Amino acid sequence: MSDNVKIHIGTPEDMGRRFVDAWHRVERGEIVDETNITFRDLETLLTALTPKRLHLLRYVRRHEVRNVRALAAGLRRNYKNVHKDVEELTKLGLLCRTQEQVVAPYAEVDAAKASAKPYWRIISMSAPNLSVTGNAEPSGRAAPR
Repeated sequence: MSDNVKIHIGTPEDMGRRFVDAWHRVERGEIVDETNITFRDLETLLTALTPKRLHLLRYVRRHEVRNVRALAAGLRRNYKNVHKDVEELTKLGLLCRTQEQVVAPYAEVDAAKASAKPYWRIISMSAPNLSVTGNAEPSGRAAPR
């Protein structure tokens, strides 16, 4: 498993292009070890990666977490809400759960809108700090890069 995951905003066609590109690199003999997650739009990405979920990922990267109950206690959050967040992040592949622990397997998460002119670009979310940066105009609309 790669140490990094790239998060994209794009279409199924964008996902297909990445798959074909990886396939061609393997055919050329390159080792391809990458993980990509694609959201259809910024709203979906921000719904999935809420500030509390990003904080949860940071916490799991910094601490050994035995189970969801211990995670909820460490975060001082409601068990039910933490359980829901863990389930969602596990579905996305950003967390892994075993009988012994909950882990965040990636050292770094990079995200960008998949287009020539992204209206928003999350430069990186690097564990353990998982900082999120981007460009936005004062009007609240994101600035093109």
